[in-house]
Amino acid sequence: QSVLEYMSEAADLIILGETKVEGKVNILSKQPLNREEAVELLIVVLNENGYAAIRRGERMLKIVGKDKALIEDLPVRSGANPEDIPKNDLMVTQIIPIRFGNAGQLIENITELLPDYATISANAGSNAIILTDTQQSIHRIAEIVSALDTSISSISEIRVFPLVYADAKQLADVVKGLFESRSSGSSRSSRSSSSGIAEM
Repeated sequence: QSVLEYMSEAADLIILGETKVEGKVNILSKQPLNREEAVELLIVVLNENGYAAIRRGERMLKIVGKDKALIEDLPVRSGANPEDIPKNDLMVTQIIPIRFGNAGQLIENITELLPDYATISANAGSNAIILTDTQQSIHRIAEIVSALDTSISSISEIRVFPLVYADAKQLADVVKGLFESRSSGSSRSSRSSSSGIAEM
């Protein structure tokens, strides 16, 4: 609490504390910090002690418990590029659009990488991931999503074939049938091979 009072005066901050802040602060710096560095350091310390800092404007900082941060008026950000997501401990809600993969399937792999207080969901309509966490954690998740989404794009391709005489819908059904028959043929071949090995 004494650190908050000092920061409010030294960094010209308006600090809104809806919960009693307790914890130890151990900081060692041989170089002086400017205002923004000091504020960022304060946010890091709060995060490590179980609190969430919500930045509003240049001067206002609201402090709540992490369990209550999810129902606060958090800033909403949008974008999938990790380079555009700063690595700090401010809590935000990030909307990450997915280009090639399926958002619902991707979050199955991502959920286990998140802390307990974070929330993640998929929006099927826009094929996007909605993630509420610190920007530091969101930056890391965005890197993982970007790598997965890029790998999916490398094995899939969309091509347009203009048709002169054939009906597009009928031809699509024929092509689909070819793929299905090839798939079922492969399955029968696999079962026959397995049976032959068993008999030998």
